[in-house]
Amino acid sequence: MFFISFEGCEGTGKTTQIDFLKEKLEKKSFDVLSIQEPGTTKLGLKIRKLLKGDLEGAEKISEITELFMFSAARSDLISNKLSNFIKSKKIVICDRYVDSTTAYQGYGRQLDLNKIKLINSLATQNIMPDITFLLDFNPKIGIQRLGSYQMEFSLNDSSNQRETEGVRFETESNEFLNRVRNGYLELAKNEPDRWKIIDANLDKTEISKIIWETVETKLKNIH
Repeated sequence: MFFISFEGCEGTGKTTQIDFLKEKLEKKSFDVLSIQEPGTTKLGLKIRKLLKGDLEGAEKISEITELFMFSAARSDLISNKLSNFIKSKKIVICDRYVDSTTAYQGYGRQLDLNKIKLINSLATQNIMPDITFLLDFNPKIGIQRLGSYQMEFSLNDSSNQRETEGVRFETESNEFLNRVRNGYLELAKNEPDRWKIIDANLDKTEISKIIWETVETKLKNIH
């Protein structure tokens, strides 16, 4: 398995770039699986709805509960999806993974980073991406983008509105989102061989080109 994850604050265009990359890889005859975190599994989808406040009568979720809910969804994803492909030639592209928990619950919520590291290790069974793309820009711009996306999809198809990238986080303060962004940058700084930081202000075609060139080089090196 070759494992790719995409990270970044809300509205950075992760979903668009994942679609571009998946299409490109499939045209090259690669076996590709695209997954979302939290989501993908039945349990993950239920947890996603709870985290987004989409279930009627749901109570307010504490920061610690939030941490464990994300981790539970991830553990289920590993057990019921990713572990089946470890020894395969499949390419897995994940929209958010364990680094999101460190960035949002660790740096954003300011929970204990050492405890989060332990929880992450247990949830993932130490399965980590071969490469992580960080689409980075000012979080305030991302929130504005999300508003534009929602309006566009509402006008074009009221029955199929685009789901926001974030899980409740689009309503957080600028201070919170800036902590998340800085957390991501710190993570990337600490593991430069795994992370590729891309300026999300660039044209989406240019971003797609950078991503493809990076993935192509990585794939050549392992074959």
